[in-house]
Amino acid sequence: MTQLAEDLSCLSLESTLSASLTAEAHKLAQLVKTRNIMKFILHINGSGQSSSPFSPEEISLLQNIPKEWTVCTLQTFTPPGSQVRELIICRIRAGFDPVLVKINTTSGEEQNKENASDEVVMDLTKLFQCSVMEEFSDIMSDSVKSMGINNTSEWWALRTSLDVRMKTLLAKLESSWLGRWKGVVLGQPVNKDYCDSTVSIARQLEEKIMHLCECKADEQLLEVLVSSSPHLSQKQATEAFVEITGLDPTASSLNELLDEFEELTGNLFQNGNKKSSNSRIDDSPAKAVSRHPVILILGKDIQHLPWESIPMLFDQPVTRVPSLQFLLSKVSCQSQFPQVDPVKTFYALNPQNNLPNTQKMFQKWFESEHGWHGITGKAPTQQQFSSALTDHELFIYFGHGTGREFLQGDDIQRLDCQAVTLLMGCSSGKLTVGGECEPRGMALNYLLAGCPAIVANLWDVTDKDIDRFSESLLKQWLQPNAQLSLPQVLSQSRQACKLKYLIGASPVLYGLPAYIKE
Repeated sequence: MTQLAEDLSCLSLESTLSASLTAEAHKLAQLVKTRNIMKFILHINGSGQSSSPFSPEEISLLQNIPKEWTVCTLQTFTPPGSQVRELIICRIRAGFDPVLVKINTTSGEEQNKENASDEVVMDLTKLFQCSVMEEFSDIMSDSVKSMGINNTSEWWALRTSLDVRMKTLLAKLESSWLGRWKGVVLGQPVNKDYCDSTVSIARQLEEKIMHLCECKADEQLLEVLVSSSPHLSQKQATEAFVEITGLDPTASSLNELLDEFEELTGNLFQNGNKKSSNSRIDDSPAKAVSRHPVILILGKDIQHLPWESIPMLFDQPVTRVPSLQFLLSKVSCQSQFPQVDPVKTFYALNPQNNLPNTQKMFQKWFESEHGWHGITGKAPTQQQFSSALTDHELFIYFGHGTGREFLQGDDIQRLDCQAVTLLMGCSSGKLTVGGECEPRGMALNYLLAGCPAIVANLWDVTDKDIDRFSESLLKQWLQPNAQLSLPQVLSQSRQACKLKYLIGASPVLYGLPAYIKE
């Protein structure tokens, strides 16, 4: 890293390279481009005002993002001297101005507590009396303790209850933290007609607002509401339009606007049912809408939460990256999405030789795949582990933890990695935060070394359920002519787990959407 810093400091930002670039000079050119991108700093002022957080130069850089992608930065913020925690979300799409919303998560959780008494029973009452952070910590602690239970029926009873608690927690995260602006994290619809209809409805609502209260509404915020309408309670829709228009909540014109919104979105989703006064947890018609990828950039205080598994995103393609600058540097230095030749695969199956069920499930399959190389039931050497990342396009690690005992993170960072990596050990994707420092973890070492994408677990998992997930993911992704992205098959493979939330929500994807080569 010291040598790299010295090399970068010697570069001139105005440097140009001739057409006859050597391989090393080409890498140097990429470093120049990366340095230019990494110079800018994200501007979010302390008051959380909804002004554009980017300068014109930065807006220009953002146009490098593929037009189908939706990039969402989520960052918590507590004003000095205040106990109120706010969530600032910035949605970025190429060709559009950034959308910036500020949400008071503290008041959202308080409202959930007030509404909880009639909706939950038994141990779930505790969930609505705890904050999201406290309950998530409790679930993680109870999950680790449950793994030591030897009685099978007792083990399943506790694990099943933890799965229900995790599902309910994710619904609470969406409802109390994202609230009326939950649609800001949705991806763009794949179907162009659907996308055009959403924009058309937003414009009709904009005209209606102009007619009713003679004010110009933000069309993109209206599009956010239209996209998320099946997920919104009537109360949330009302709050959103009060915020957009400034109308009094009791005004008749507001009721007229809400009726128009209900009718237009009901036709869009082919759902004539009235929205209930409470947020829905699942079974929403919006889940049938195929969407392009969402790229999450999560603040250090909330990156440990499984945002990919909130009800709205559970079956949608979602990835996460450490920063916007990192994302821009990656997309600026490549001409297409990462594509994997599955023949160039290396696997480390049961390298600690203590996962017999995992080995039994995958050994014959892996050994029968054309062109695949790997080791089973024994530890790889450092050279084998390094080669798996630098000389192959897919690396499958089905063992404990992160594989750190075979190759340290510092050693990985020194490599020029090419392989999309499935790192399926316990907590392989967990990042740790120390004080004011940014998160660190093995998954980030892989990204910094050049890996296009890494599937890893946010917390500890059990082998049989994560094996079901892994089997589903590989079979779907490697299926000939399927043309599914890695985040697509990841979201679908959560369904293969018996515990879809306690285990299925643990795997996440760091990096870019990757595809199998045709």
